[in-house]
Amino acid sequence: LTHFAHPSTWHACDFDAPVGTPVLAASDGTIAEVRDGCAAGGGADTSLFFAFNSVVQLLPDGTTTLEYVHIRAGSAVVRAGDPVRRGQRLCESGDAGFCPTPHLHLEAHAHGLADPAAPSLP
Repeated sequence: LTHFAHPSTWHACDFDAPVGTPVLAASDGTIAEVRDGCAAGGGADTSLFFAFNSVVQLLPDGTTTLEYVHIRAGSAVVRAGDPVRRGQRLCESGDAGFCPTPHLHLEAHAHGLADPAAPSLP
């Protein structure tokens, strides 16, 4: 849905999900960043490109990150620095930011903390 915007999103996966669907960690790791204060969104308005919510997870290799995007405002149950296990609840899916339909947008990056704009991994 939004993969044309920048190389960092080209290989992202979008999963249709009603607002409020539990989002579970895809892997063990550590939470690097939580951003869940944006209530704006729910449409294809380009002014919302940078008004999103996300949880960023650092994987055990110490460089690969997973970013869970468009999460529901205020739904994160983890904080930066928290260790997480695969299958652990992180937050709820939502429609924050540029989000034509409610969904979970998932991106992987080889060096996501060092270069958040790096192309996403296939």
